[in-house]
Amino acid sequence: MNLRSIDADALLFLHQENLGSNDPENLKCDRSLLNSALAYPVVQAENEGVDVAALAAAYAFGVLKYRPFAKNNHSAAFLAMGLFLY
Repeated sequence: MNLRSIDADALLFLHQENLGSNDPENLKCDRSLLNSALAYPVVQAENEGVDVAALAAAYAFGVLKYRPFAKNNHSAAFLAMGLFLY
């Protein structure tokens, strides 16, 4: 399986657009946690050999596990899953 990972900047942009807020407190993001969250599914796939649906779920789980955003990590997890499937 050819793995492609999600670009952290793309997810960050979608998350900011989804919030629709210019409040700096809502837009805070820990980049190291975000990179860890997006690396989680790639590591899972290399170790276990998973299918596309499991990878999409792993992206959502990675965001929920590492919680890189100050607020709305649940919606960011859904965006990550959708971005991977797109």
